[in-house]
Parts: sequence; structure tokens; C-alpha cells
Amino acid sequence: MSQVSQRAPGPGLPPDGGPLRAERPPPGPASRPPEALLRPGGERIHQNRTGRTLVHCSAGRSRSPSLIIAYLMRFEGLSLRRAHEAVLEQRPFIRPNAGFWRQLMEYERSLFGRNTMRMVSTPGGVLPEALRLPEDLPEAMRLPEDLPEALRLPEDPEPAYCLNI
Repeated sequence: MSQVSQRAPGPGLPPDGGPLRAERPPPGPASRPPEALLRPGGERIHQNRTGRTLVHCSAGRSRSPSLIIAYLMRFEGLSLRRAHEAVLEQRPFIRPNAGFWRQLMEYERSLFGRNTMRMVSTPGGVLPEALRLPEDLPEAMRLPEDLPEALRLPEDPEPAYCLNI
């Protein structure tokens, strides 16, 4: 996602400026951090007091689901993995592209200080992989939160599943 911008008010548009437009990224490397790209759309959704917000893109498979996932992370406190699962449950054919996955992973790290997904190389290309989270384990198998750092193993989470996009 390159830019989320507000359209100028026009006939038939609400006085608050009307719909937002998520524009395709220009060719070449992205120069702005994901938070600067994902935050404006999420804030606009959050500010909507009508109770519903229509978020769409041409196919509804990559761009708009990515924005909704970012919104759920920021305003509902869901991890990237949980936000993706929630959106996927409502719209089973979403397929954020690899660029959006990377931006969402960076955004998740900036929000929560950790990642619940990672990109992995597979014979089918680079795919997002969900990581097994401590909260996925039964209570008896979880490490105590107050365990001294010296007793903790280096973090290399096990994969839970790989998304076939």
C-alpha cells in the first residue's frame, strides 16, 4: 500500500471529506514506513460513527483485506495472525500479496514488539507462515511469565501453518 488519502468533498459526499482512496504503490522501493501507510485508513474507519464502513478494492482480495487487518491490529489489539484469521473467516478468498504481508508484519512489530507471522521460502515461492504462539499451548506447557531471562531459550518460534496463497 503506497498511500491512503482522503478525497476532496464533492456533490453527494459527506461533509467530512467522503471516501478514502488507497492508491497503488509507484514502481520502485517504498520510501515510507508501513505505519504511515496503514494508519490513516485505520483511523478513518475508527472515526466512523455510523456503525459501518465499506472498504473495497478492485477484487477485494489483497488491498482492502490488508487495510482491515491493519485496523484490527491497531484498534482491536489483535495480532496479525488473529486479525488475518478473523478476516479470512468472513471472506474466505482473501489473499494479501507478499508486499502487503511484509508491510503488515512490520506494522505488527511496531505495534506489539513481536511477529506472529513470517515469510518463508517454499517450492511455491515466498509464502506467509503463521507461528505457533505461547497462547496456543495448553496452560500446563506454557513457561511462567516471570521466568528469569537466563533460563529462557532464544526465540525461534515453531511454525503452526503455512498459507498457500
